[in-house]
Amino acid sequence: MSPAPKLGDRRGPRSGASVLDRPANSVIKLLARLPLLFYTLGRGRLLGHRFLVIVHTGRRSGRTYRTVVEVIGWDARRSEAIVASGWGEHANWYRNIEATPAAEILIAGERFLPRQRFLGTQERVDALRAYRREHPLAALVLARFLGAPVGQSGVLVMAERLPMVAFSPACGRGSRSD
Repeated sequence: MSPAPKLGDRRGPRSGASVLDRPANSVIKLLARLPLLFYTLGRGRLLGHRFLVIVHTGRRSGRTYRTVVEVIGWDARRSEAIVASGWGEHANWYRNIEATPAAEILIAGERFLPRQRFLGTQERVDALRAYRREHPLAALVLARFLGAPVGQSGVLVMAERLPMVAFSPACGRGSRSD
């Protein structure tokens, strides 16, 4: 019996494996970038607080990148958005903001200089439980996407696999509209 592939191991088995064990295909990448078109066209407010754009600096290239991610938790009182790295710790945007904090966040038609914090395991569990309550179908798709069981045990598996970051304005609420 061969050992289970490690998270992010691109050589893992295809059937039943987590998407984190495989590289993203071009269709998934295209779909994931579609919300960026709304921001490019000045219509980011239409997406509300479901997606945000992270403007970040390449850790090696120094280039500026824009990455769209789904917001899995929104706290209106604190203007804080929680996002998960669907591709794990190996996602370029995640590695880039570990090296250099995000330069800007665009969400619901607003732009701001963010304060970012990386969530611990219990905060990730709490965020995923809330996400499951608020978006049961999307949570089911996410569990299947990650190869995690459905239910409470799946939440724990996903919390272990998905690094999460919370972004909030560094100074007050959002600063500019898109």
